[in-house]
Formats: sequence, structure tokens, C-alpha cells
Amino acid sequence: MPVTKFSTPEKYTYLNGFDSFHESEAIKGALPIGANSPQKPPLRPLRRKALRHSILPSASHSTYKRFSNPSEPILKEKLNCEPQQLR
Repeated sequence: MPVTKFSTPEKYTYLNGFDSFHESEAIKGALPIGANSPQKPPLRPLRRKALRHSILPSASHSTYKRFSNPSEPILKEKLNCEPQQLR
């Protein structure tokens, strides 16, 4: 992977990818070369983060219920919070 030729050989191998998401391809040529997120990727692979958001949108959670026995003393005070969706 290093582009420059050094007198000391590279003793480590590096994986391509960002933020602990490493590149892997099930079909040869599925990953675009030289583009992190092209508009039209070859073979249309879906990114993991995009797929996660399309499966469960943030507005689809169930209703919240009050917790009857909080362990923190500050939570035993009466707090008036409305975590429900307003729309």
C-alpha cells in the first residue's frame, strides 16, 4: 500500500476503510476505486449505515413508559418530562 519506496521495508500491512469499517467485497469489482461514496456505485452495494437507517427510522419508536423504581436519588424527585413524539 505505501506509494513511496523506502530503504526500510514496511513491516505492517494496513486495511483500507474508515472508522473501523474495513473494505470487503463479495463480488469482484463491487467496491469503487478512488471514491469513498460515489453517487452510482458499481453493482449498487448498500452501505451499512444507510441500510440501518432505512430499516428503522428514528420516528418509529414505541411509546415511553415511566420507570417506577429509579435507583438514582436525584431521579426520585418529580420530574416533568414528556419524551413522547409531538408530531
